[in-house]
Amino acid sequence: MDFVGNINLDGLDSLEKCQEVIVAYVKSHADAEVFRGSGWADTLFPNLGPSKEILDAIIPDRPIALVSYDGHSLRVNSLTLERALIRKDTPDPDGNYAFSGR
Repeated sequence: MDFVGNINLDGLDSLEKCQEVIVAYVKSHADAEVFRGSGWADTLFPNLGPSKEILDAIIPDRPIALVSYDGHSLRVNSLTLERALIRKDTPDPDGNYAFSGR
């Protein structure tokens, strides 16, 4: 999969390294309104991806979306879910898609 967004997590081999890269990018782009990135490996995270709690701790005040290295998963923070109007009671869409971590 080609790199998506601005935060490149490709090839990082630990949760800590991923968090460091995200934090550094967010700090160095204080004027950005939204953050996008890709490349994280689901094997580094419990429950297959960086949780919204991890992302909320890093950037609670602006949307962030991170695509996995294989393009099969997308993880976002709570603000992104809120702006997309996705809540606990939002039904999963047709086609084998599921909202997890709401």
